[in-house]
Amino acid sequence: MIANQWLRTLTALRPLRTTCALTYRAINTGSTHKRVVTQELIKDEQSATHLAQVNQLFNRVNGHIVDANCGQHFAVIHFFGKQFLIHNNDMICVRNSFAAKAGETIKLEKCLAVGNNSFTLLGRPLLSRDLVHIEATVVEKSMTNTYFNVYAIPRNHQYRRWRFQRFPLTLLRINHINICHPLNQTQHVVN
Repeated sequence: MIANQWLRTLTALRPLRTTCALTYRAINTGSTHKRVVTQELIKDEQSATHLAQVNQLFNRVNGHIVDANCGQHFAVIHFFGKQFLIHNNDMICVRNSFAAKAGETIKLEKCLAVGNNSFTLLGRPLLSRDLVHIEATVVEKSMTNTYFNVYAIPRNHQYRRWRFQRFPLTLLRINHINICHPLNQTQHVVN
């Protein structure tokens, strides 16, 4: 008898989970019907203090951005599938090639985080393109050293192939990292 009930509950005609027959009542409500719950919004006492703390934090960060005397900025960028932690005048080497020639300046737009010794702004996942301006110069475009792979078939001792590879390299110098405008404000003139 137990085995028949077990098989019966696993068939496609019956759901695997049973529905609950209980009805729940919300706090401070009028009447409830079966499966219909009316709720009342309760004002949070701490929401006003929390909002004041958030506004104070925004004002402090905006003051640091406007003064621009917080020291050297750093940024975490996403470039060709890798993340780099950069500062002003850093050199980064990317194992890839792109259309910019040596001596040209480019703008790096995928910024994950930016900050200095006073604050850090984190993107979820990216910061907006008009908030952070990161400019880099292509210093050199070259190739890597020669890598080689040997392919061999163990049963055939005479089969051995050598494959030589070189990959493009691009060397970039970070010119400057700027936070363009205060938080929760729009930039009127785009650089």
